[in-house]
Amino acid sequence: MNTYTMKRQRGVSLLIVLLLLLIMTLLGLAGLRSTVMQERMSGNLLDRGIAFQAAETALREAEAIARTAPDFPGAPGVAADSACVAGLCQLPTGAIDRWKTIPAGEWRNATTTLGTTNATQAQFIIEELGAAETTLGCRSNTREDPYENGCLTPRYRITARAIDPTAANSANRSQVILTANYAP
Repeated sequence: MNTYTMKRQRGVSLLIVLLLLLIMTLLGLAGLRSTVMQERMSGNLLDRGIAFQAAETALREAEAIARTAPDFPGAPGVAADSACVAGLCQLPTGAIDRWKTIPAGEWRNATTTLGTTNATQAQFIIEELGAAETTLGCRSNTREDPYENGCLTPRYRITARAIDPTAANSANRSQVILTANYAP
């Protein structure tokens, strides 16, 4: 009777071991999947940080250009046939989100880069927004030329982006777009 029960139990132990092996394999695959996801997230975070720094650098470069009061399209000696020339754009007449419709060739490349880790160069545009009062009601308080006494100052909208959308692998990369209103 003893030999009969031993023969019946030999297959059950094999089945239990195979079941435990399957459970351990599934746990290992779940851990591997989690590790791969975390690696992708940390890579994306690094890529976004570099893109943000590049866009901010381009924004500061554009502010330095706007401080020198550049000649915008439509100004004397500057062609007015295009809305933007080399990153300098006329006063917008319609859409506020003009940066969505500007062709890639009209953006200006930033001259500074952040080393070799940033695969593409940051770009920017400067939009002329007209003049604004430096203090509330200063135009009504003076009879002099408002530009001479510092009452009015030119305003600009600067938009910088950290990745060129025409790049081959841009769909898989972080894209950062920064906008600032600037009055020198």
